[in-house]
Order: sequence, then structure tokens, then C-alpha cells
Amino acid sequence: MKRSLIARWAVSSLAVLSILSAHAADASKPGAGVSITPIFPTIAEERFRGEIAVAGLKELGYNVTEPKETEFPAMYIALAYGDADFTVHNWKALHVVLPESRR
Repeated sequence: MKRSLIARWAVSSLAVLSILSAHAADASKPGAGVSITPIFPTIAEERFRGEIAVAGLKELGYNVTEPKETEFPAMYIALAYGDADFTVHNWKALHVVLPESRR
């Protein structure tokens, strides 16, 4: 009887530990199963910064598709319409509304 109880406790403990470890693995890969498309400007020096972000996203489990490359105006339009998901090449000044006198 005592051995049966210990065996049940051991099996239950192993089951709980396996469930917890599976959950912990999922928590370390929040992007598992998610595909994203980056977009970069055509300037070669800018690509390096984007590739660092892509490496980090892949480490988090995201499926990162081949980055698109285009000029800055088209890049922002592509982001706005959902043709790409992110860029690391934003300049704060591009998001400031210009006064009427400067338009």
C-alpha cells in the first residue's frame, strides 16, 4: 500500500513537472508560430541594425520572413498598409507635424 502511494506520488510529480517545464519553454519563445515581415531602407549601413533585431526576434521564436527593402517613403506606406510588420529605422522628426508655414 505504501509503495503504491509513493509510486502514484512520483508519477503525479513527474506529470506536473513536465507540464510546468513545457509551459516554461513556451514562455521563453513568445513568438512561436508567429510570422513577421521586416522592412528596411535600401542603404546598406542601415541593414546591419535591422539584422540585429531580426536575430533577436528569431531567438524569441518568431518566424521572420525575408526582409523587404525600399526607399523611406514607400517603407512607411508599406507599414501603414500592413505589407510589412516592423522597421527599426524610424526617425522621430518624421513623426512631427510641421507647422503650416513649413509645409
